[in-house]
Amino acid sequence: WSLIVNGTPLEFESIVANKEREPDVGEVWRPFDILPPVFVEITESFYLSKGENIPVTVRVKANRDNVKGNVVLRSPKGWPSTAAGGKSPTIELTKKGDIVEYTFDLQPQGGPDFVKLSAGFEIDDQKYGSRLVTINYEHIPRQYVMLPAEAHAARVDLKVTSKNVGYYMGAGDDGPDALRHMGCTVTLLDDKDMAAENLRRFDAVVIGIRAYNTKDALAQQQIQLMEYVQRGGTVVTQYNTSYNMVLEDLGTYPLKLGRDRVTDEKAEIRFLKADHPALNTPNKITAKDFENWVQERGLYFPAEWDTHYTALLSSNDPDESPADGSLLVAPYGNGYFVYTGLSFFRQFPAGVPGAYRLFANLISLKM
Repeated sequence: WSLIVNGTPLEFESIVANKEREPDVGEVWRPFDILPPVFVEITESFYLSKGENIPVTVRVKANRDNVKGNVVLRSPKGWPSTAAGGKSPTIELTKKGDIVEYTFDLQPQGGPDFVKLSAGFEIDDQKYGSRLVTINYEHIPRQYVMLPAEAHAARVDLKVTSKNVGYYMGAGDDGPDALRHMGCTVTLLDDKDMAAENLRRFDAVVIGIRAYNTKDALAQQQIQLMEYVQRGGTVVTQYNTSYNMVLEDLGTYPLKLGRDRVTDEKAEIRFLKADHPALNTPNKITAKDFENWVQERGLYFPAEWDTHYTALLSSNDPDESPADGSLLVAPYGNGYFVYTGLSFFRQFPAGVPGAYRLFANLISLKM
């Protein structure tokens, strides 16, 4: 605002707001936001192809009445996307809030192995390509954030021999979706499902991140889980913290969690047992599989472990001592137990191909 008072110019800023009525609150003043007529998003953050075409769904949401335009999926050279009829479809949304989804056929024929996809909606000559994220808490004003409608896709030479996998969630991660991308059938397990007899139907069982910090029932279920391993099953347990665990012995043999971590996502990975099946079958793991990792290598690695475990990898941050506990494997009876502090939960949503290949090996371990 600019005013002149008695010949003196004055300027001041004011937040433009509008008044809304909410039944459970009453009158509420909200910041006045100018938003586009349509929001667009790709329904998955990451797509994985082992050579086959990929269905990619774009969701369009109207932010005003009577929206009409064309939905598009942009992909790099070598990754053509085909719309129905060979051309970008025209979509009409009658009312504000209406949602329409359209699926494209993405064809990884050539070009780079890791690419970025972007979606958009064209109204006349205007292009819109943002999704809406709403931040809404009682202690702050509601805020809107516009983010690009993007996703990543990777063409990966990946094999997996364990097709039927049970997944017991901990604090929450994207592991189940990652396994489905690999071609596995995934069953989310409740506490009642953890009996050894029930687990026998699975090729492998994966324990989600921080399950031994957040799931009290594991204190009683551990015996059943280890019995499943002894009978020929494979259990892959992901990272936990050493604080406030529901029980001390989370493996088939004793191991003690420490605080070692590798925060440099480009830190060298050294192979301690390059001939171990977990690094060779069904995918040959090399240094290339540790390229393009995000945020970190891993965290809360075990500091001590029984001699029955084999440590497969070593790494460290600059000027730090080597940490060898990021991936431990132990045969037990007729099966395998794996403990890993590697940050698969960060790599999966980022679409890091090597993380998928290594995890496929871990769940595929068999005598």
